[in-house]
Amino acid sequence: MTRPSITAAMIVRDEERYLEECLAIAADHVDEIVVVDTGSTDRSLEIARAAGALVHETTWQDDFAAARNTALDLATSEWILYIDADERVVNGLAAADLDALADPAVVAARCRFSVHPDLTRYWEYRLFRNRPDIRYEGRIHETMVPALTRLEAEGHRIVCTSLAIDHLGYVGDQTAKHHRNLPLVERQVRTDPGRGYLWYHLGSIHLGLGDPDAAEEAWRAGVDASRERAEANPLDVLCYSALATLVLADDRRGGATTARMLVDEMRGRLPHSHQVDWVDANVALAEARWADARAGFERLASVDPDTLVDPCLAFERDIFRAGAYHGMGVSHFELGDAAEAARWFAAAERCRPDVPTYRAKRVAAEHRARSGADR
Repeated sequence: MTRPSITAAMIVRDEERYLEECLAIAADHVDEIVVVDTGSTDRSLEIARAAGALVHETTWQDDFAAARNTALDLATSEWILYIDADERVVNGLAAADLDALADPAVVAARCRFSVHPDLTRYWEYRLFRNRPDIRYEGRIHETMVPALTRLEAEGHRIVCTSLAIDHLGYVGDQTAKHHRNLPLVERQVRTDPGRGYLWYHLGSIHLGLGDPDAAEEAWRAGVDASRERAEANPLDVLCYSALATLVLADDRRGGATTARMLVDEMRGRLPHSHQVDWVDANVALAEARWADARAGFERLASVDPDTLVDPCLAFERDIFRAGAYHGMGVSHFELGDAAEAARWFAAAERCRPDVPTYRAKRVAAEHRARSGADR
């Protein structure tokens, strides 16, 4: 099956650190590259032109959707691949994917996306037909999903593919991005207050900038927005879990009592969520419900983070490995089985030798097991 023509549509600004490698890799998977530059002062324009990209310069208008739609307007291929300079195509389309894309009823395809090396993959919309009725919306966290949803309602289809993309840009200090994004997210959340992910991102920015009170306020607004909907959106779990984790660590914010209330409400609205399982198990530890905590961590440890691809959420890989192992170690220790506790602390230590707490707890559990001091 012949691959349909694909344009990689990009927006960039001062991306010389990432751009050359991104374009070199993308060139093996696409027929055309369109780069819309929003004001670079580094070598980004030179790099893009040297790679053979069609380069268009525009003035930044504090609007990611506007910039992306400019790139779409310049694309000439049958399909669009949305990719950023700090992302890499790590797996291309398979023969079965090409068969699917040849179906005129298929308007978009999802890829296995990794937003950060420490997070699991999820299905992300990255490939879609070059049609004038598919355009981005939103100044930040721009999305073409509303357009795709309308097309699905008309009988068109969206498929999943073997295409995989890794994102590199969230590794390291995010302070500059937080300052850049804060006014954009504040503006967007006023425009779309029912979109829970915006509240989650706003809270995360505030926390990253050292303001947990503002983070709490944003996440509580996100929880309130979820409560106003008859059916929860899977992304609603982000505000619930972030808020529950924050208050769990601080009795002045409500502590375990408030965290338990949030977990139970979250479980009622989103019963099948690894994120709910994680927060629930940690709240159970705080409540000294050792058997319940152990059961929760066991469920998490049974999940393979290397093969997990969630429909829409990325999870910390540690909640299925070192974090879960540590939780089981604590649970077994408190239940009186120091030898089993030591085994799980050792498993956590193997996963994360950089965390000295795991080694210290393993040593303490081994000492108790040897001394016969198990309760």
